[in-house]
Amino acid sequence: MPSFSGELENTLHRSIAYANQRRHATASTEHLLLSLLEDPDAADILLACGADIGAVRQELLADIRNANSHEVTDGLEDAKPSNAFQRIIQRAVIHVQSSGREIVNGGNVLVAVMSEQKSLASKLIESQGLSRYDLVNYIAHGNIPKGVVGDLPKMLARRHALELGVDGAAISAPEFVYKRNRLHFIEKTETEKMAERKRAASARCRLLKSLCDRRGNEQPQLAALVAEYSKRLRVLRSGSGAYSLFLAGADIETLLQAKSAAPADADRNVPIDGELLLATHSLIIAHAGLMALFPDITETVREIDLYRSQSETIDALRSRILEPTISSLSRETGIFDSKAIELTREIVQLDVERDPPNQLSTSAKHRWLRGALAAMGSYILSQTKKISAVARDSLVKEGVSSVLSNHDKLSGYIISFLSNNKDQLQVIATALKTGFGWLTALLSFLRI
Repeated sequence: MPSFSGELENTLHRSIAYANQRRHATASTEHLLLSLLEDPDAADILLACGADIGAVRQELLADIRNANSHEVTDGLEDAKPSNAFQRIIQRAVIHVQSSGREIVNGGNVLVAVMSEQKSLASKLIESQGLSRYDLVNYIAHGNIPKGVVGDLPKMLARRHALELGVDGAAISAPEFVYKRNRLHFIEKTETEKMAERKRAASARCRLLKSLCDRRGNEQPQLAALVAEYSKRLRVLRSGSGAYSLFLAGADIETLLQAKSAAPADADRNVPIDGELLLATHSLIIAHAGLMALFPDITETVREIDLYRSQSETIDALRSRILEPTISSLSRETGIFDSKAIELTREIVQLDVERDPPNQLSTSAKHRWLRGALAAMGSYILSQTKKISAVARDSLVKEGVSSVLSNHDKLSGYIISFLSNNKDQLQVIATALKTGFGWLTALLSFLRI
């Protein structure tokens, strides 16, 4: 009985994981094909045959995200392979066994997908101009389908690798979408709950401020931080101010931690009395509830772990590379819409008066830059598909930046930004490989 290759085992597990992420009751042929696009054996076959894997992936993701396409459960149990999913695997095993081989790989499963002719997965492969015969012919004899010429497979392979890198960089990063010829930041604030929680935080902030005022100069640091928090809270809106308020709250928490860790001293570390301490903790709780409405802020806290793992490198690059690059982003009105520009400028201002800068603010800048660059990379790669769409009739050139810069205004602005900041981006990509390593490949792909 044939066994599965290690890559195929990973692919099958990933298929189930994709279904579980969406709480789908079953893992369908679409989940399976989405996973096969990352299987080295299946992906190599598709790329060699001139398939645009990125386009197929987008169609599959759109289907999987469609709530009407799949039955949703409570997510307490793992998804089960659908009947079609199981038929595909059985068909691949039987084919390999009949040919006298011992290992079933992703390529065999890809061919078997084509027999499920009514499935979206099969139709998407066919939309790339490929038939089951084309796939089998390439696997058996290395014959490339007619119409696939020149460097097309090589370009598609490079773009596929880049798309995986960009997708990885975009995970848990600020999300941008194309809107009215600009990249638009997606605000995910739960605005219907925001007014109520903001009122609660405001009430507790006023109480704490009043208690600080009554104590005169007893707790000057706390009084100053509460006043700053109050100022930031007043200007908080659903589309701006969250990062500044987030850091103001973090400063209050940090002060409490520092005071509790240091020995009490009547001159240098006056203990906070019980009433004041209770009011401070009450504000911190209300602040946490308010910040929970901003998923982007919540993810920034998680980003601190990635930042800390590279903190020495990031600290060394901050003033020389990171700060100038994100400042340059804040001026790119041709790339980002007004909302994204406003938020970028807000993030640029984080910690401008702190020395040393707050780790959380540096983490926020690190994360925002990663998301913005991933959005630009994703848009540029999507535009190259329009070039490769006609590549079956003409020789593909790997240097596509000149074509892209004239394709539309946004492409031109992005190419210009990448070109003008090439040196800084290369340094970031080299020094911060986790999250930014794909930048070198992108610049090379565009021949910038």
